[in-house]
Amino acid sequence: NARLTAACNRCQRCLQACPYGIITPVPLADSLVAYGTPTLAFEQGCCDFCMKCVDACPTGALSYGGAHERDLGVALVVKDACVAWDWSGCTVCKDECPVEGAITLDDHDRPVVHPDFCDGCGRCEQVCPSSSLRAYDASVENKGIVVVSRASEAARAAGAVSSEELLAHLPELQELCCPETLALCSIDSTDLGPEHWLMMARAVQENYALYDGFIICHGTDTLAYSAAALSYLIQNADKPIILTGAQQPISNEITDAKKNLRDSVICALDSGSRGVMVVFGGHVIAGTRAKKNKTISYDAFASVNFPALALVQGDRLVRYVPSPWPTGPVEFGRALNPKVFLLKLTPGLSPELIPAIFQHYDCVIVESFGVGGIPQRLMDAFAEGLGDYDQTHKILILTTQVTYEGSDVGIYEVGKRVKNRFRFLEAHDMTIEAVITKVMWLLAQNCESFDQLQQRFYRQINFDTFYH
Repeated sequence: NARLTAACNRCQRCLQACPYGIITPVPLADSLVAYGTPTLAFEQGCCDFCMKCVDACPTGALSYGGAHERDLGVALVVKDACVAWDWSGCTVCKDECPVEGAITLDDHDRPVVHPDFCDGCGRCEQVCPSSSLRAYDASVENKGIVVVSRASEAARAAGAVSSEELLAHLPELQELCCPETLALCSIDSTDLGPEHWLMMARAVQENYALYDGFIICHGTDTLAYSAAALSYLIQNADKPIILTGAQQPISNEITDAKKNLRDSVICALDSGSRGVMVVFGGHVIAGTRAKKNKTISYDAFASVNFPALALVQGDRLVRYVPSPWPTGPVEFGRALNPKVFLLKLTPGLSPELIPAIFQHYDCVIVESFGVGGIPQRLMDAFAEGLGDYDQTHKILILTTQVTYEGSDVGIYEVGKRVKNRFRFLEAHDMTIEAVITKVMWLLAQNCESFDQLQQRFYRQINFDTFYH
């Protein structure tokens, strides 16, 4: 769980609080990133959702889950180990399951798990007799049924590629470098959130001294957001941190994945590569300037309002813009405030929802028309929602719906009236992905005044803005 990994301080109070002894720390051999965080082992017991672990947690890493409170994962039948899948007769998991309908038997009396009913309590894994019944067969070590996270099971069902399988498609990489892999998570990039950006940053931090560069393989849909977020969470890096992906799976006969991954290695090996970058379709793009602007084509990403840093041509990297040298030791951020809302103005938008948005979010980013401005009929609603910064600490940021050339609110009357009435920030030449993630990072720093916030917002980080 990415959120748990980011929030957990490894105090192990949950282990001490569990009355059944089923909570155990993740060993270092299993994960460098999640090392020391709590996981569940059902050899000696199962969970009855007493919530004593949640009550003992001082950081909120473990929390009450509301409608999904009774959901630790989902049971998975390991067919190679399950006795019932070799011969009928064992129905222990179904008989012992405390949730009606979670496990049923098929026409051959083999267990079938129904994920919509299963709460992952672990009772089935605890009582499974497979390992003892198969003691004669040393090749079978697993239980016949185990509890896994829903995300990992969904990825397995969808045919997600492991990091080892990924490298197997490009054996020639071994001639260029000494690659090692770490699987952070296997989920669709649409499901990524700030907790995953923190997890990525933490993975780089924990391994920073061990490697010369980092390549993060990422789904394309939110890759630009992750690249921008990591640009703020990892600063002054003297090593390359590259994000790449593909429009077609690497296992396909026709795919861009192999080229993008190989290009990423070529870029990472270049002595002039530093900081967070996106490598895609042969282009090297600053992490704060990348935007996905095509849904199918292989040249899916563009560098917005700033030239590409370099171009990869075969085994050669042609650099256009030098990567800046660090101004100090590498710095890693540990917090983001996700209470940021993006409002796209449309003609006729009702003013009624604007104060409600400000009630739930600390920052509202307005994608306005043209170079920027707010319709007259919405001005009072924004005034009500925004209030005085010294009292509300609410932030308004104006940007444009137009991809290129940026905003300039002061040109026309519709923008001048905003300047005369509100204190706000303006995106100017920044991408919307950079604006969103930068303000999440700034909000987590608890700026003392609007002037301090403004100064930090306009400070250039990884080529994100040239407005001063």
